[in-house]
Amino acid sequence: MFPSASNTTDSKPRKTRYTIDDSVCPPTKPYLLEAAVQKACRCLPLYLQHRPIDAKTRQPFQKLLQQLATDLECGNGDLLEFIMTAYPSGIILDSGCGTGRSTRFLASEYPDNLVLGIDRSIARLTKSKDNRKDGVDSGMRQDYVHRVAPNAYLIRAELVDFWRCCIDHDANFWTNHIFHHYILYPNPYPTPQRLTQRWYAHSSFPLLLHLNAHKVVVRSNWEAYLNEFSMAVEIAYDFYNKEGTNSPTFNLGSLIDSQKSYNPALPYLESAKLGPHERTDKSVAWTNFEAKYDKVEERTFELVLHHQER
Repeated sequence: MFPSASNTTDSKPRKTRYTIDDSVCPPTKPYLLEAAVQKACRCLPLYLQHRPIDAKTRQPFQKLLQQLATDLECGNGDLLEFIMTAYPSGIILDSGCGTGRSTRFLASEYPDNLVLGIDRSIARLTKSKDNRKDGVDSGMRQDYVHRVAPNAYLIRAELVDFWRCCIDHDANFWTNHIFHHYILYPNPYPTPQRLTQRWYAHSSFPLLLHLNAHKVVVRSNWEAYLNEFSMAVEIAYDFYNKEGTNSPTFNLGSLIDSQKSYNPALPYLESAKLGPHERTDKSVAWTNFEAKYDKVEERTFELVLHHQER
């Protein structure tokens, strides 16, 4: 589970001012990583109970649904059916989309998918002039939802709360129709003291697995971060395989109610064992961070988790 070295590292890797390596932050000790991930899995019910979804995310989520209903002209029809008719290839989540550069790129690459770019910063979302329309400059920032392409929207929301809205709204729909889930830079928090703020050790990590995306893609310039991300999937698998989700306090909508023994890490286990690989195709920079890294020849890496049961 804990490889001593990654298969992506060469003998003399190029270093830039952006490089995060073992000299900046040493790899997490295996027992600390295991404890953090197990705690996140075990304590998810308490996390959900004590951290209700913020209205600042519920409002834009509802506005997104209203906007989709208007744009798809569904009237009194079933919105979810209209979404799948208009976007037959499913939904793409671009979590932490920043300025929306990656969201626009994904929308052009996947015209038959509904692409949702989510970021908590209104400053980042409205950095581009094209994103400052539809009343954004007149105070309507809390429920910011902006259509940036025929098949793409930007939403101002807290990521974890948005994921929960997806599951709570209709678990069978969202968790069966998320085609890809992208988490592209930066998050890492490269200090040992901030381990639990990284996605794979955060209290919300099990939610990421429960979203049930057909493919999860995580990119970073910190290779060890992605190595530990893949290890976290294996740790979560072992935890759920042993303890399951069958707990009287565990309540994550109909997804859990109907699948008491479901192991959300199982579908991604084989991909996780492969670990990350170095990103070599740099013909297009998907994000502003990627463009910055490519310009100075900073090495970047990608972890791809394929859902093996879909």
